[in-house]
Amino acid sequence: MDIKKLFCLFLCSSLIAMSPIYGKTGDYEKLTLTGINIIDRNGLSETICSKEKLKKYTKVDFLAPQPYQKVMRMYKNKRGDNVSCLTAYHTNGQIKQYLECLNNRAYGRYREWHVNGNIKIQAEVIGGIADLHPSAESGWLFDQTTFAYNDEGILEAAIVYEKGLLEGSSVYYHTNGNIWKECPYHKGVPQGKFLTYTSSGKLLKEQNYQQGKRHGLSIRYSEDSEEDVLAWEEYHEGRLLKAEYLDPQTHEIYATIHEGNGIQAIYGKYAVIETRAFYRGEPYGKVTRFDNSGTQIVQTYNLLQGAKHGEEFFFYPETGKPKLLLNWHEGILNGIVKTWYPGGTLESCKELVNNKKSGLLTIYYPEGQIMATEEYDNDLLIKGEYFRPGDRHPYSKIDRGCGTAVFFSSAGTITKKIPYQDGKPLLN
Repeated sequence: MDIKKLFCLFLCSSLIAMSPIYGKTGDYEKLTLTGINIIDRNGLSETICSKEKLKKYTKVDFLAPQPYQKVMRMYKNKRGDNVSCLTAYHTNGQIKQYLECLNNRAYGRYREWHVNGNIKIQAEVIGGIADLHPSAESGWLFDQTTFAYNDEGILEAAIVYEKGLLEGSSVYYHTNGNIWKECPYHKGVPQGKFLTYTSSGKLLKEQNYQQGKRHGLSIRYSEDSEEDVLAWEEYHEGRLLKAEYLDPQTHEIYATIHEGNGIQAIYGKYAVIETRAFYRGEPYGKVTRFDNSGTQIVQTYNLLQGAKHGEEFFFYPETGKPKLLLNWHEGILNGIVKTWYPGGTLESCKELVNNKKSGLLTIYYPEGQIMATEEYDNDLLIKGEYFRPGDRHPYSKIDRGCGTAVFFSSAGTITKKIPYQDGKPLLN
């Protein structure tokens, strides 16, 4: 990114950071407050519409700490539009979120703060549900440049939107202020050259996109020098056709892809941390993940048409012994699931059908004794028996989905009690 472009981005960020939020400087005082809804810390909601009762709220600075969970203020403007302002608060009372709305739709400034009071997000919203909760926020339409900051106030990203779609170059930053990534978009999809830099400012990766798909040459450079090419890939409309990957330590050929077939290598900071089998330009077959040093396998699974299929293993990185086994069928968990203790003894064994518990679940103590047996049907617990170490008879039982599950440590002390009713745990 050139200096002029970087300066303009910095200037825009500074102006937005310095500009007062609508409503704090008296903008809302020019409007007629028609109602206010307050949700307290206990979740109790109160709506106030009486003109007399509303008077005491007209001068309140709702960006200052408040003893509420969320507040919505409702106004009428001169055109008769319904204008509202929502504020939400952290548990310590500090302002958490601020959203402007028009005619019951999110429209205007959105601000979010860290719990320490530092700004987190500055954005402009032009559509979506007028509320502050994750399901509403996921559907908002953004416009112009959205700025994101860490809890120390350092700029993390400047993401550019146009009428709800990513448009132009979005920029991400290292904590030292240097550019980390430049990502150009057009009408919401990647278009152009994506660049990735090290924290010291050296070019690390170049990736080319055309209409949202990888296309053309991609290059991965060495962390130490832009002159040393560690890997290159050639794509055509999203399919990987040719590639060569070098070992970061020896600079010898580590893996290759020819005519869409072979092994892709993915780099971490110091080593190859993942390999993927490719067939006809698409990931197909075994995926192997390594620890940060690239020496110890920590996970393996298989891909079939982009979804996990077959056995997936997780391993203890210190010993290489299995930790977890999952069985997949076209992206859905089906079959036996096993876990092991670090020493290698079996910890549990159960069966899943369509991502739900079904059949027998057995849990073992590290010494090999049975801790519990449970029988499930469609994720509901039907029967269960729970044993103290060394006992032949169960300490507690669950029958027809009702009872209490009691779990013990290897030393024989109770670790937890879980009451069940109708096959479901009763949570406090």
